[in-house]
Amino acid sequence: MARDSALMVLYDSDKRIMLQLRDENARTYKNQWGFFGGGIKAGESSMDALVRETFDELMHKPVSLELAFVIDDPDETGAKKYFFVEKCIDKTRLDLHEGKGMGWFNFVDAEKIIPDPYKFCIRKLVEFIG
Repeated sequence: MARDSALMVLYDSDKRIMLQLRDENARTYKNQWGFFGGGIKAGESSMDALVRETFDELMHKPVSLELAFVIDDPDETGAKKYFFVEKCIDKTRLDLHEGKGMGWFNFVDAEKIIPDPYKFCIRKLVEFIG
């Protein structure tokens, strides 16, 4: 059965977005840049899943999440991906616990490094964040 996912896009005052450098243990897109987040468990809302995943991966507790858009999962037929955004106020409080690294990218650079099936998501983020 297809499993939906919730993804976090933190952005800063310069409108750069934070991406995760996935490691060799990632289910998909090993050693590539992607979004933080993960699967939604049975009985869990997309927002609850995102709060859980964000804390697990970044030790971050979101406080002002906004659902930006929902897409059909390009990697799993029948599944959805929920993209949430939040403005990051204090980058010093982020502590990476999953993946090889994290980095802040302007939209142009992010679109260059994100896997092809997700490039259009960067354009949707430009529209949402401004």
